Amino acid sequence: MKQKINVMVKMRDGVHLSTDIRMPDGKGPFPAVLVRTPYNNNMFITPTNEYLLRLYLNDGYAYVVQDTRGKYDSEGEFVPYDEAEDGYDTVEWIAKQPWCNGKVGMTGASYCGYTQLAAAKLAPPSLCAITPSVMGCDIFKDSVYINGVFSLKSLSWALGNTGRTDKPQPLLNWMDIYSSVPLEKMDERAGFYTPFFKEWLKHQRYGKFWKKFSIEAYYDNFNTNVYLMGGWYDAFSKGTVVNYCGLRKYMKNKKVKLLMGPWTHSLSANRVVGQLDFGGDSLMGIEEEKKRWLDRFVKGVKNGIENEPPVKIFVMGINKWKTANDWPLENTKYVSYYLGSNLGANSLNGDGFLSEKLSKTKDYDEYIYNPKDPVPTIGGAILLYDRPAGPFDQAPIEMRGDVLVFSTDVLKKPVEVIGFINVELYVSSSAIDTDFVAKLCDVYPDGKSINLCDGIFRMRFWRGFDREVMIKPGKIYKITVDMGVTANVFMPGHRIRLEVTSSNFPKYFRNPNTGGNIARETKFKIAKQVIYHSKKYPSRLILPVV
Repeated sequence: MKQKINVMVKMRDGVHLSTDIRMPDGKGPFPAVLVRTPYNNNMFITPTNEYLLRLYLNDGYAYVVQDTRGKYDSEGEFVPYDEAEDGYDTVEWIAKQPWCNGKVGMTGASYCGYTQLAAAKLAPPSLCAITPSVMGCDIFKDSVYINGVFSLKSLSWALGNTGRTDKPQPLLNWMDIYSSVPLEKMDERAGFYTPFFKEWLKHQRYGKFWKKFSIEAYYDNFNTNVYLMGGWYDAFSKGTVVNYCGLRKYMKNKKVKLLMGPWTHSLSANRVVGQLDFGGDSLMGIEEEKKRWLDRFVKGVKNGIENEPPVKIFVMGINKWKTANDWPLENTKYVSYYLGSNLGANSLNGDGFLSEKLSKTKDYDEYIYNPKDPVPTIGGAILLYDRPAGPFDQAPIEMRGDVLVFSTDVLKKPVEVIGFINVELYVSSSAIDTDFVAKLCDVYPDGKSINLCDGIFRMRFWRGFDREVMIKPGKIYKITVDMGVTANVFMPGHRIRLEVTSSNFPKYFRNPNTGGNIARETKFKIAKQVIYHSKKYPSRLILPVV
């Protein structure tokens, strides 16, 4: 192996970025694989990254790892997600080096997946293929914020990345920090002052600040081959699929591929995820699969990967892989399950139900949302230090009176659900701003209620993410809660369940119900929430049934 360590590569504005270059023995020139990371370009010393280094070097690639701007040995200031121009400049610099044959690919996961997408949205001519995994489509919709609601995973990430070097803080009392107010002081409560965290909180609406970092806003600029990978229980699950749909729409002359498994942010790390065992077939060589893609489009190896079905997904419930030619899957029908109750849907002790027919029942259900006593997060598509992601029994929270529980009858036939999940709700509140949360669960014959996906709607955004318009107390509004994405077969003997409440904490920062500045608010108000389900106001769960 030949190597050049800490090569300072000049960007368009004169800032130099530390770049480590490792090449096979021999003359070259070589095709190159680039990783751009805020987590130290010396990371190859760990066993996992040593394996990646050897995987590519042994097959004739140059392996290039770069510290992003402002991190470790690179110059400049670290501004999270401002990676597009540096990515473009680095790709083109590599392509012009005498040791490179002009062909460059990129790899990496999470933020290192984002650096790939950011570079690709500027279409560097020498970028032949990218393999971004576990990364979403828009920083305001599925990363720092989730549809306008601050995601507390972003706080822990910010604390770990404040300054030039990594500062992981797994031993902090996270619930003490998450429960503190105001939000804008949470970093200081943890012992840090994080300028970019405070800057994020100055931009609580969608606008130019967030669009600059978006991926989906630039799909029409992409001009490279993209292999997207994610997990149903990863925090960026929906954004991964949204990226696939958008890039397939705009890139007619390039290949786009999607792989989704029953995994959390650490793809294919274990067959047991949360409380479920998905079997040995759920595991696969993620890095080897990425290399197949780069082999085809960077090295020109005729391995046939581009002729395989572009969509490969793991269907939970039956625990089998499935391929498809596009998304949504062929023969998908959108089936409505209407909400209803006779006496009331509060908790498992209620009689809330889901039915494909709109029934004449009680017109509404109501509950009290107290921000000081939020519904706790149990598993799900999360990235939090203090609790695991994945499928977990939700029965403990379904015993709460502020959680409405709607379930189908016991299924006689399997129901295969693959796609984006939404629920249309007719709602009112005593507050001028509040949240509504919905969660889809698969209820097993023994009563376990296993979470599949969930989402949140903040009422101040009822007219769009680019403006904040408070609601009128008592007025009925129709909202659509985006619940993310899943692939699951509800088996005979199981039931489909929908939970409706107003918090999922600390996955989502709780709404104080005051209508004030969310980042600065220190006071809370209790709100009475009403969910309507009648002929006039037919609230419904909409499932993509294959």
